[in-house]
Amino acid sequence: MNHKRMLIAASIPILLALLVLTTAARSGAASFAEDFESAEIGALPAGWATEMISGDKGVWATAAATVHPAGQTPQSGDTLVYFNAWSVSSGGSARLFRTLPVDLSPVHDAWLSFWMYHDTENTAADRVQVQLSMDAGASWHDVGAPIPRYTGATGWVSYTVSFQPYMGVGYSDVLIGFLGISDHGNDIHLDAIAFESVTCDFDMCTRNDEVH
Repeated sequence: MNHKRMLIAASIPILLALLVLTTAARSGAASFAEDFESAEIGALPAGWATEMISGDKGVWATAAATVHPAGQTPQSGDTLVYFNAWSVSSGGSARLFRTLPVDLSPVHDAWLSFWMYHDTENTAADRVQVQLSMDAGASWHDVGAPIPRYTGATGWVSYTVSFQPYMGVGYSDVLIGFLGISDHGNDIHLDAIAFESVTCDFDMCTRNDEVH
């Protein structure tokens, strides 16, 4: 009996240590969701910013409907976000980015999903490029291929971009961004942005999709 008690007592610190490690790993998981409903029209919600990269007049802002072309409703809710490519000369660009970093060091899979509006009003090569920064925005790296506004289709289309190559050591403070690039066509409209990840502890994997 005493021997069994000694084994149980010796096991308690190990179990506690495993619990601490598991909790720490899950607390570092990366996820956020944004529908832009909390922002006043024209402004961006807290935790988001826009910066002009090249050319002039380039900016991201919220709207109650698509601007160019006009009048199409958001994919969800009452607000969308857009890059004013129609007002920017060809080659001009601006970045929309989340100012709060995500920690991708403990995750085993991660992806960004969003909706983009497509129109056939003109065939200009306006496009959006998903990006990430690992140095607080000093430099940015493309993730996946650029997505064109004009595809021959009309309406909202869902996209998912994998972040699987950008996980582990060195990816503890990652900023997520969208670079809008104008070909002086129509605006680029996005909605319902979400970043999700999976964290695995031993034989158990947890999907991290809560809103931050």
